[in-house]
Amino acid sequence: MDYSHLQEWFEKERELNEFEIEILTLLLSKPFKGRNILKEQIVKTKVNGRCKCGCLSINLTVPHDINKFPHHIRVPVEINVKERNEPVMILLHVVDGYINELEILRADSEPIIEKLDITNYELIIRRELEEESNST
Repeated sequence: MDYSHLQEWFEKERELNEFEIEILTLLLSKPFKGRNILKEQIVKTKVNGRCKCGCLSINLTVPHDINKFPHHIRVPVEINVKERNEPVMILLHVVDGYINELEILRADSEPIIEKLDITNYELIIRRELEEESNST
């Protein structure tokens, strides 16, 4: 199935906004294997598109002259936000070693209309990436 009609690509990349930085910082707040590489990538990450379905998902681009995330795991970390109505899932996608998408959607796939309250959440790190606090 083709979902291109739900995608809007920007003519010019933009910087991450305050909300997006807050989410990415939260996603990378706990140690895991490769986390520091993703933190380095975030500093150079730009937004180059967004979904038009009503979710808050954005497409991201990172220069390929910086370190690649060495693990072949598409979603290394995610957050489940416990919202009043429906849970909201936030997933960080990594493709070919580079941050590619910040997916933010309600569990029931309905549009996110109100400001997202991320104070009540569960951070989930893929089990195979869990490690001691000195991550690479």
